[in-house]
Amino acid sequence: MILREQLDKFNLDYRITGMGCVQFADSIPMEKYRSLMAELNKYGIEVIDNQKAILVQRIKDAIMGMLHYNDIPLVKISTYLSEKLDESYRTLSQVFSEICHISIESFIIIT
Repeated sequence: MILREQLDKFNLDYRITGMGCVQFADSIPMEKYRSLMAELNKYGIEVIDNQKAILVQRIKDAIMGMLHYNDIPLVKISTYLSEKLDESYRTLSQVFSEICHISIESFIIIT
């Protein structure tokens, strides 16, 4: 609700696509973008606009969903993530390690 309110307040043409992801119809002027980010931060809404960071968040969401809902796959986790996110596991693993400084496997263990 808060996300929609703020996006509407800034008169942006957008579409929310699952898990709070927002797609904008047009590019946003930098000043308006900064103002929107400041408003969202007031509500504790973190904006991820870096493609690698977005992929890492998708990996974390898939892992958390798997663990939280006891949806443990019957295939290897690498295969599960690769199929769920439509990326090679090598890419997922490299990006995750680069951004988080730990492996996906270590993340699963500590989670």
